[in-house]
Amino acid sequence: TESLTHEVIARRQEFRCAYTGRPVRRKNWSLDHVIPKSRGGSSSWDNLVIADREVNSRKGDRTPAEAGLQLLHKPRPPRRLVPVEDIRNRFGILFREWEPFVK
Repeated sequence: TESLTHEVIARRQEFRCAYTGRPVRRKNWSLDHVIPKSRGGSSSWDNLVIADREVNSRKGDRTPAEAGLQLLHKPRPPRRLVPVEDIRNRFGILFREWEPFVK
């Protein structure tokens, strides 16, 4: 499994807010503990999501239900996918047999 970072969590969610599903830019996202740390929530794959900063601010130190929010997908560790960079050779040229799959 990959390291637990903001970037990997955002990628896992396809750079979308966990509550609204809207695309969110890096400068507008914030890391959210679904179950707040103050309530015993952990900093784990199952409890961390990326949320729009405004949505997360509105959620505050509450659970999604208490804040009137609903997670669109249950957070879990990302599946291991082969990044496009691993498919390219050391000269940056895409291997021909992979061309149909990465365009």
